[in-house]
Amino acid sequence: MVLVNDILDFSYYETRHFRIENAPFDVRDLAHSTLLMARTLVLEKQLDLSCDVANQVPIHAIGDAGRIKQVLLNLLSNAIKFTDRGSVCLRISFHTGTLPSANQLIFDVIDTGSGISDEDRTRIFQPFERTLDQTKGFGTGLGLTICNKLVEAMSGHISLKSRIGLGTCVTVTLPTSLPTDHEMSHLQTSDTQHRIAHAKALHILIAEDVAPSRMLLTMMCEKMGHHVVAVENGRLAVQAAQEQAFDLVLMDLQMPELDGREATQCIRAGKGPSSAARIFAVSANADLDGPNGLAAVGFDDVLLKPVTPARLDYVIAAIAARN
Repeated sequence: MVLVNDILDFSYYETRHFRIENAPFDVRDLAHSTLLMARTLVLEKQLDLSCDVANQVPIHAIGDAGRIKQVLLNLLSNAIKFTDRGSVCLRISFHTGTLPSANQLIFDVIDTGSGISDEDRTRIFQPFERTLDQTKGFGTGLGLTICNKLVEAMSGHISLKSRIGLGTCVTVTLPTSLPTDHEMSHLQTSDTQHRIAHAKALHILIAEDVAPSRMLLTMMCEKMGHHVVAVENGRLAVQAAQEQAFDLVLMDLQMPELDGREATQCIRAGKGPSSAARIFAVSANADLDGPNGLAAVGFDDVLLKPVTPARLDYVIAAIAARN
């Protein structure tokens, strides 16, 4: 799943003009939540995982918090993977420019791992390139390439310093500005609406035949406080929708017995309590509109794979608010 997700991410960023969102975010909240997600990666290693935020770093800054978190998680994952002893640290600092638009947030991911040779450093950001140490384990060699593309899209810069046997420091420098009073007011309103939306637990049906994917989606939804019923094929999805009222159905397209399209048509055509539920296709490549689009068979929208917690959280919060 890790390999497939890397390739899907790389394909997405290679072929699409994705949009960068610039909005106020809490820098320390971002650091805390990122480290919380990375902690699961050090459970089997005796590593010290820490975060150091400099005093001059503002509470709020303008940027794309979701993309920044994706970059940092990728870098932390790499650092943890190739560090057997010692520590991994996320360090955040702030550089004040001569103009408000010239301010910079600086993220350093520092490890005490095996280090990278001079030869490897010249090609490490190229697609499918892996160091000698990396070839000993699984991986696509796309992680740093994806980070580089995201950082460039945010008009930033990524660099790497390393010494064999002494560790590595990857530095991400991103331009930023400080939010205005109006932007902060909008942020506080959005946060309040988000908390209210998530205070309402949804009843969610997950139909996915691949067990690890089904477990992952279930864990994400339950961690957000929602009630989940998970089934492994389209026939069981139709049966569950006829017996229980669901607010949201997450439907894989390729499943045994009944595929996602057939199952959705059956749910919509039936008189069960979930015939009007919101149904999202969970797919790496699906078209909602058009003559052969998913909307024609009853889908409301598409949740693109790989499904991230942030993307799923956004979908659920929107549905909860509407309900």
